[in-house]
Amino acid sequence: MDTSTILRPEQLPFDVDEQLAHDINGLITAIENDDWMTVDAWQDEVHGSARGLSEENDAWVRWYYSDNGWMTENGRSD
Repeated sequence: MDTSTILRPEQLPFDVDEQLAHDINGLITAIENDDWMTVDAWQDEVHGSARGLSEENDAWVRWYYSDNGWMTENGRSD
């Protein structure tokens, strides 16, 4: 699957720690490889790693990566 429109950790409008960046990149790789068996697991990892963010940023990360907000027309937060 083409993941070129999914925001990478370094493109987010806020800083993320190394663990969250790793989990986001793992999720994107699973999506790229159409490895839907592990996408759910990576989404759970992203959800857990985002807990260290502010409440607002945590909610946005959950929506965008765990709830597939990136698939919506307005998924980008530019």
